[in-house]
Amino acid sequence: MDRTFYLGTHHPGWLAKASVPLFVSRTRLIKRRTFPGASAHWALDSGAFTELSIHGRWTVPAEQYAREARLFSQEIGSLDFAAPQDWMCICRRQATKTAGGILASLATAYGLRLHAFGFKTLGLRQSSAYLRSADSMAWSMAARRATAPLPGCSHATCANCFRFALLWRSELPEEWR
Repeated sequence: MDRTFYLGTHHPGWLAKASVPLFVSRTRLIKRRTFPGASAHWALDSGAFTELSIHGRWTVPAEQYAREARLFSQEIGSLDFAAPQDWMCICRRQATKTAGGILASLATAYGLRLHAFGFKTLGLRQSSAYLRSADSMAWSMAARRATAPLPGCSHATCANCFRFALLWRSELPEEWR
């Protein structure tokens, strides 16, 4: 089965230079006056985590989100899919037997091709058989926890570093690279 891993980023500008699929938030794209052309396939993150964390509810009507997704698709190109305006669930539990059981049930009983939102490496390893795609920004947390930036980097941390993100992605389980 072909699997796609979308590297989560809060930098829409990476769309123009990335050679790997990206997962870019609507929250960041909507602030731009112009949009970069995509150099690789990408997916639109609805920004649910930010929206619900800040407001406790959706403040963006579904019709508005659909118009924005259409605009991003036309202006940026190569959009694989726009994530639904979801509600956070099973957060931080992706590597548990319960989460794996839910994914297995949905994939096998209904034949669904599932996307794992924000899955970390352990969750990918445990539930890979039931997933078609996944995304994560765990690279940014790993960079913030690193004791020093990568050799050759001039920034204090690599939490916003394209090189670090690509290096982190290259260490994913083989079926996700």
